[in-house]
Amino acid sequence: MGVYSKYVLTRRWIGMRGLIAGLILVVGAAAGVPLVSKEKAADAFPFDGAFFAQLSRTPPILRDSLLDEKRNAVIIGRGLIRSIEKRERYHKRFCVVASDPETERYGIAVRYFIFVDKKESIALLKEGVTLEFTGQLMAYTPLTAYRSSYVFDILLEKGAILVE
Repeated sequence: MGVYSKYVLTRRWIGMRGLIAGLILVVGAAAGVPLVSKEKAADAFPFDGAFFAQLSRTPPILRDSLLDEKRNAVIIGRGLIRSIEKRERYHKRFCVVASDPETERYGIAVRYFIFVDKKESIALLKEGVTLEFTGQLMAYTPLTAYRSSYVFDILLEKGAILVE
């Protein structure tokens, strides 16, 4: 067997593997096999006192890696609405700026930029009320070198105004 025939056989084998992988993907999609399980999608990670206590106990140089694990995850949070602005980002038209005063007892200041597309949702919100929300954590920005203050970008999925 010459060098040329080994090359041709190797190229055919690589092409066949791609074809087989493509067929498995098409058959799986046709059968309705979800790529992400519904249980995993339904799980939301709470940004609550326990999480911020863990974040404050983490050395500042390692806090970003802890938050990197939560990026693109669905989170549950709560914040006091500071302002509602028309700011387009992530294909959303409005930005609700909220802060979480409870995190300050852990030595961490948190500000949420919650992005919303529906004007009807914005009409229900007003400054000074507490909003409990569920949304996807898109990005985070540390505001200090000590990593004691963060801005979190959230795409709103669900929200509720808390009546106190």
